[in-house]
Amino acid sequence: MRVGIYDRYWSTLGGGERYASTLAEALKDHADVDLIGIEPMDLSVLTRRLDVDLKGVRYVRWAPLACASLVPLTRPYDLFINATYGSSMRSQAGRSAYLVMFPHELRSRPFASLQRAI
Repeated sequence: MRVGIYDRYWSTLGGGERYASTLAEALKDHADVDLIGIEPMDLSVLTRRLDVDLKGVRYVRWAPLACASLVPLTRPYDLFINATYGSSMRSQAGRSAYLVMFPHELRSRPFASLQRAI
């Protein structure tokens, strides 16, 4: 099985990238996993900074084009996972998943409105 995990922003090394790389770590012993991005990326940096084991995972760099232009590149994957926040990327892979993460703002007093209502 061939799995592609697309994140347009690997270089930010943020929470979304940690989540997506952990998914790659979990899948790497059961499939051929490609991390896909549009910027140069050194997997050893991801491994070290995000504390994940990516041994056997490959980084594939696509051209920095609009999502619509990249869609045909998803076709060779048995499973294509889009982990890019706010992405419009569609997939032509046999199976597809879109990781959705909702940003939120933590209030300094999260229960203040509830206390006023009581």
